[in-house]
Amino acid sequence: MEERTSVIPWIAVGVIGITLAAFLTLLYTGVLFSQDSDTDSTVQAQELVQGTKRIPGTYTVASKSVGSELGTPDVTIDVDVMSFAFRPDEIKVTEGQTVKLLLHGKDDGQLPSITGTDAFSGHGIQVNGPYDIWITGLRENTTREVVFEATVPGEFLIECVVLCGVGHTTMQGKLIVEEAQQ
Repeated sequence: MEERTSVIPWIAVGVIGITLAAFLTLLYTGVLFSQDSDTDSTVQAQELVQGTKRIPGTYTVASKSVGSELGTPDVTIDVDVMSFAFRPDEIKVTEGQTVKLLLHGKDDGQLPSITGTDAFSGHGIQVNGPYDIWITGLRENTTREVVFEATVPGEFLIECVVLCGVGHTTMQGKLIVEEAQQ
C-alpha cells in the first residue's frame, strides 16, 4: 500500500506537466488567441499574414494579388484543404506561368472538437522554397486566393502550418514547377 501512495504524487506531476505542455503548444501554434480574420478571403501582396508556423516568426507573402502587375493568371488551380490532405496533393505548373491558387477550406480540423475553442484559425498552407507562400485561416466554407509567378523550376514541399489535429504532420503536398520548353 505504501508503494501505491508514493506513486500518486508522481502521477499528479505528470498530469500537470502534460496539461502545461498541451497549453503551451496550443498557445505557440496560434490555436489560442489567433488573430486571423474570417472576413478577409484574399491575401494581398506585401500584407503581413498572421498565423502559425513550425518555425516562429512573422512572414510576408511574396506573391501578388489578381489585378496587380502580374496580370491575368495563365492557370487557375482549385485546392481543397481538409484534414489531413491537400487535394490535389501535387500541383504542376510551368516555369514562367502566372498561377492563381484558390484554396478552399473543407473543414475546421480536429482541434475545435478536442479543445472546445472557437479561436481555432483553421488549416494553413505553406509552399517551401523561393515562393514564400504562407496562408492561414482556411476554415470550412472559406476560400483564400493567392497569385504568384512560377519563376523557379523544381519540386517544393507544401505543408499545413496550423496545428489542426493528430494527422497534422502528414498533411503535405508538392508544387512541381517544370522547366519551360525552349
